[in-house]
Amino acid sequence: MKKGIETYSDYDDAQVRWKLCIRKARGKFTLDEIVEAAREWEEDIYALVLKCLDGEWEETQGDYVELYRLSDMERNGGSWVRRGDEYFCSHCGRKNIRTPFCPNCGYKMGG
Repeated sequence: MKKGIETYSDYDDAQVRWKLCIRKARGKFTLDEIVEAAREWEEDIYALVLKCLDGEWEETQGDYVELYRLSDMERNGGSWVRRGDEYFCSHCGRKNIRTPFCPNCGYKMGG
């Protein structure tokens, strides 16, 4: 791994799951650097979440990213949900079971 890049795991209380944190002391990350750091930590399939909101991040030197393991997730219609979690319709938000159509509102899952 390149000098100045730190990788560690942390618990995300809001998402109730573990995340992989990668911090770069100076400069901005390239996608290749993120991939290399994640592979060195643990080879898996990760999701990079982008928060593109004004004023959301403190101005700090360097760069920081959070990755979530997708191997802990599965597709439910148009959404990714944690394995073992209850499913909710991405259209009406009501509890759902694994069916092609929501039994509450009739929305076609995944479309």
